[in-house]
Amino acid sequence: SIAVLILSMNSVHCGSSFTSTRIYEGPYRGTNSNNNAVVVGRATDKEDNTPLVYGIVIIAGSSFSGSVDEKGNYAILNIPPGVYDIVVKCVGYEDARINGVKLESNKMYIIDFELILGNYFLD
Repeated sequence: SIAVLILSMNSVHCGSSFTSTRIYEGPYRGTNSNNNAVVVGRATDKEDNTPLVYGIVIIAGSSFSGSVDEKGNYAILNIPPGVYDIVVKCVGYEDARINGVKLESNKMYIIDFELILGNYFLD
């Protein structure tokens, strides 16, 4: 089993709105080449907690990303240690971004996002 510890509680800027994001950190003992970091979590609607199916979670400035599944879960494996910005995008929602997440070798980070519906208008 994985012992998961709370690392911090943050606010994430989503366009012109704010939403909460929880970040947990713990040792990772799964299959992960090169002993790099793993980021997993959920992306849901802030109002009704429905999964953001077809959403994408991106490690900004890299080729690493993960798709949100039908349960709202995502996983990004084998991320080299470093400090990254993590962005969540989903059609119809404000993007969410958390800056300066420090990822270390052999650790799993559970990052849950709650997105807010966007105010988009067609001209």
